[in-house]
Amino acid sequence: MTENQALSTGEVVQTFLQAMGAGDGVTIIRLMADDIVWTVPGNDDLPWVGRYEGIQAVQGFLADFGSYIEIVDNQVVALVVQDENAVLLTQQRLRFLNTGKEIDNSLAAHIVVQNGQITAYTVYEDTYAVSQAQA
Repeated sequence: MTENQALSTGEVVQTFLQAMGAGDGVTIIRLMADDIVWTVPGNDDLPWVGRYEGIQAVQGFLADFGSYIEIVDNQVVALVVQDENAVLLTQQRLRFLNTGKEIDNSLAAHIVVQNGQITAYTVYEDTYAVSQAQA
């Protein structure tokens, strides 16, 4: 049993979004299940595309991702919650640290919450456009 177990899917996702925006790594990790699966499908030209299984792999992914991209702005467009599933739509402004280029990026994510913890996070975005800005 986790301290988050009493939280609904919507509450977990809202807390996660607030923690991501604040850079609160302790809360972000606390909200994840030990066996979380974080998936970023897409263009293999991006070094962070892949499937990350387990909390240590996701921690490594988040650290690596932050060395490539700064999220300048992240606006939630919609959050739809049904049972253990949440679908998040955001509009982002990204800055690539290696080139200084900035792009607008639309992102969708499917988040699964079980027993008050995030067990799956799958990102959907135009990784081709992102890879072009990184180059």
